[in-house]
Amino acid sequence: MKMKKISILFTFLVVALQSCQKIMEETAPSIIESDTCSEEIITIKATLDNPTKTVLDNDMATVLWKPSETIMVFSDGASAVFTSTNDSNTDTAEFEGSISVGEDIFGVYPSTGASFSDGHINTSLSGAQVAQSGSFSDRLLITAGRSKDLNLRFYNVCSGLRFTLEQEGIRAVTLKSLDETPMAGDISIVFGDDGKPVISNISNPKTEITVFAPDYGEFEPGKWYYIVTLPGTFDAGIAFYFFDGYRQGSRVIDGRSFTFKRSIFKQTQNLDHSVDLIECSPAPDEIWYVNRDCEAANIFFNGITMQSNTYENGIGVFKASSNFTTIRGGLSSRLLHVVFPEGATEIGELYNDNGAIQTAVVPQSVTRLGSYAFQHFDGNIIFKGNAPSFDIISDDEGDDYYACFGYNAKLLIKPEYYRSFLFGMPNDYMDNVQLLHPIPHNEILYKTNDDSILELSSFAGGAIKCFGANILSNSVEDGWGRIIFDNDIHSIGSNAFTGSTNLEGVFLPDSITEIKTSAFNTCSSLSTVYLPKDLEIIGGAVFESCSSLQRIVIPQNAAFVDDNYSPRYEINSFNLCQNLQYYYYKGKWTNVIIQSNILISVAPTTSFLNVTCNKVGAGAAANNSVNTLWISSSCTAIGKNAFLNCNNLTTVTIPAECTIIGDYAFSSCLGLQSIRIQRTTPPSGGAYMFYNTHNCPIYVPSSSVDAYKSAMFWSDYADRIQAMP
Repeated sequence: MKMKKISILFTFLVVALQSCQKIMEETAPSIIESDTCSEEIITIKATLDNPTKTVLDNDMATVLWKPSETIMVFSDGASAVFTSTNDSNTDTAEFEGSISVGEDIFGVYPSTGASFSDGHINTSLSGAQVAQSGSFSDRLLITAGRSKDLNLRFYNVCSGLRFTLEQEGIRAVTLKSLDETPMAGDISIVFGDDGKPVISNISNPKTEITVFAPDYGEFEPGKWYYIVTLPGTFDAGIAFYFFDGYRQGSRVIDGRSFTFKRSIFKQTQNLDHSVDLIECSPAPDEIWYVNRDCEAANIFFNGITMQSNTYENGIGVFKASSNFTTIRGGLSSRLLHVVFPEGATEIGELYNDNGAIQTAVVPQSVTRLGSYAFQHFDGNIIFKGNAPSFDIISDDEGDDYYACFGYNAKLLIKPEYYRSFLFGMPNDYMDNVQLLHPIPHNEILYKTNDDSILELSSFAGGAIKCFGANILSNSVEDGWGRIIFDNDIHSIGSNAFTGSTNLEGVFLPDSITEIKTSAFNTCSSLSTVYLPKDLEIIGGAVFESCSSLQRIVIPQNAAFVDDNYSPRYEINSFNLCQNLQYYYYKGKWTNVIIQSNILISVAPTTSFLNVTCNKVGAGAAANNSVNTLWISSSCTAIGKNAFLNCNNLTTVTIPAECTIIGDYAFSSCLGLQSIRIQRTTPPSGGAYMFYNTHNCPIYVPSSSVDAYKSAMFWSDYADRIQAMP
């Protein structure tokens, strides 16, 4: 057969965006032939004047071909992929490819997976789709055409739904037929007398379609998305299922027939309106999951015999022959989300080499995580209860470390369990802990020790001064208080909560960037504080006299300042917090253990230390890296070996109220350059209290120089004692 170079204008007749409206069908395209070339090349010129299957422009009506778009062409027993040659989005594009031109020409989009036999085009519509905001997903919506005289026209094969959502966090939407009518599957396409495509057969039928958010993330409320379906009439109705990673909700439209017509997209806004998302609750012998293929996944669990493995309503259910207690095994790399059952007490290593899982839900019953439980996971790990114990690994050099999670994993918890994670989470992962549901930017969540409403009159200067917004409501439900403002809040004002003695816990929104001086001063019951991750400024004495505060996490980028916004040491924000054990700041816990108003222990890595208790206990800060030491007027005694071998100390000031300095208290502090004693009567000194401190000067009140030089144990340093300048 002699080959000709043929230019064919393809007009694609496809989807209308308006609900239940057909598009207009174009007139037959023109054909240009040339006898000057014998190469087996066809150049297809496609003009798009109506909404179609490729990419929508910003006006949501103009349809453009993307560069390198491909179609499959069949003719004379052969097939070939034709590729668009445009270098930008355009409504007219040329497609090039090579094929022998026979009596009939058939074409189909998308080109992937398409074949031809006995006058049928064979292709597939997937039951697992990934959305694209404001447009159709690539290579999804099927269009096809046939020509006997080279006047080739394309028509839509599919139908579908255009929708928006109103709730945040939804990751997948499943559309299900309530009878056996297929919505997706492998299809064979023939052409009627009018030249339009007709589905002649469906194999591997699927009665539900799940569309995932773009990049398997979260749908953005208010944006338009698309589900593409096969046309059909669903006599029993349809249902929608919504999934956010650990909760599911549904909307059922039953009791009436529902039809999706070819080339027509129905449209609905706020598809999830009034849908309540309920936490997934697998039975004790089940594990629930969501698979990106939307079919039963190939997974196994050590020591467990599978009874069944099904996939329905957008959820996979692995059912075992017995209840789960310890969970170890292999999770398919195609899994996106997995929910473990209540009743399981331990999660061991889960093999998932590519770390594809985005959400894993740990039940309240789990009390232990094995060494490598979620080692490959960089997604969300949702804990439904208190912090479990974490296995420690020792390396070949004897160093201990944790490897329970991936480096970027987010550990999501509810407010009521936050305190347990403060005390139970390994240091390596403290920066990964976040609230499961962030506090709205116009709210403050709180808890009082008697479950009462926090008295708003206690806000110093009123709500506008304290928060920059008016209070709309303040209520308590299920023991948790919620203050709602008329605008987003960005700071907590000076003395805002001062004296709120029944305030036990407070959770601040991420919109807060500054907490001003004494904001929570004298909140004596305050034991749990959640600070926003974007906090920038913490003023002086913010938590002063919060005597119930034991541990707190300070955001990494927060700076401690005084009233003039000059830098100051972080410990000054915790004056008179006598029960403060640790605060987490810049990647480490600072350990300050105080019992019965006595400083018992300070972590070896502590740099700044402000002693606000009555006494520094024996050896409390020995061998420490403290380089700045402030001892307040409340301190009356410094115990034996209290600061032994603190080589980074350069200056020490001991207040007038201190009456006792124990043996070796500052011995071998090799970096000391000066010691200042403010008491006029020499404190009771201990043996070797300043031994091996490189003869640094000891400054005392000028009227007391002689008294110091002659006092027991002070006389050992007579040549160093000088009048205070």
